[in-house]
Amino acid sequence: LLQHNCKPSTDQFIGVFAQNRPEWIIAELACYTYSMVVVPLYDTLGPGAIRYIIRTADISTVVVDKPQKAVLLLEHVERKETPGLKLIIIMEPFEEALKDRGQECGVVIKSMQAV
Repeated sequence: LLQHNCKPSTDQFIGVFAQNRPEWIIAELACYTYSMVVVPLYDTLGPGAIRYIIRTADISTVVVDKPQKAVLLLEHVERKETPGLKLIIIMEPFEEALKDRGQECGVVIKSMQAV
């Protein structure tokens, strides 16, 4: 996370948009190690609330479980609704085309293993 401009500070908010699974806890502990604040994002909130939280908390990094959630987040960036989002980390395997789509709108897409 530090290599991707996340600051070791309580002012750094990291979104986690995933169902409960071991990688959720790994991401959470990684954030806590550097005093970062974890902001859980849930499907049940709906896309409008997720967009609002990302914008209001100035979240630049979100960890997701599935590529479909990364696509949803990219759609918000493409519509200029969450311009501060710069990094999406995906727990599950994804297609290379997703990285290209992210690059087109200034978002880096990484696998959890790469981070």
